[in-house]
Amino acid sequence: MTSPLTRAASLIVRPRATWATIASEDTSFVAMLFGYVVPLAAIGPVATFFALRVVGIPIAARQIYRTSAGVAFANAALAFVLVLGGIVLIATLIAMLAPPFGAARDFVRAFRISAYAYTPLLLGGGLVLVPRLGMWELGALQLLAGADALVLLVMGLIAIIGASPRRAPRRSSRAGSRAGRCARRGRAGPVRRSHRRRSRLRRSRRRSQQPSQWPGQW
Repeated sequence: MTSPLTRAASLIVRPRATWATIASEDTSFVAMLFGYVVPLAAIGPVATFFALRVVGIPIAARQIYRTSAGVAFANAALAFVLVLGGIVLIATLIAMLAPPFGAARDFVRAFRISAYAYTPLLLGGGLVLVPRLGMWELGALQLLAGADALVLLVMGLIAIIGASPRRAPRRSSRAGSRAGRCARRGRAGPVRRSHRRRSRLRRSRRRSQQPSQWPGQW
């Protein structure tokens, strides 16, 4: 498996080619969790711990507030749990909504899509250590990371679930049903035409056999 930072950089720079490579891979849940998600998910909590304990929070022009180690660790642990919970929640939703779109309900594949799509947000967790970055600037950068994550999510759904093997039988069955309908219509066509011709001949015969209503016509 590719290193997490290399895969994350390729997702940001070349998302389409990277998603095509991911679609051809068969990574297990354990390898995906401990080989990609946990290392990148730890960036934000570690940065939060150092920002709260070492760097400090500017509360005034020349005043910096530093929390205790316990408070900083609690905030970092909470951030780590929230990141993992968000990835698992999105993966669960993808797996639940996959069957209506012709894909199998596969949580491992959905977890891969969710984890890789979460990459901009995982990398953006380290922005709290950037000096002279206010809350407004940090919020704007987090919004950009969220938008990028949404784009990656859509691209991942198209690349992995959109090329699902369960879609091929459905399409072939639809094509077969359409061909059967066309064949039935083709067979029923000459029969309907013959019925129409017979009905026309009967009408013409009845009209020819009817006596004329105009006296003195002959």
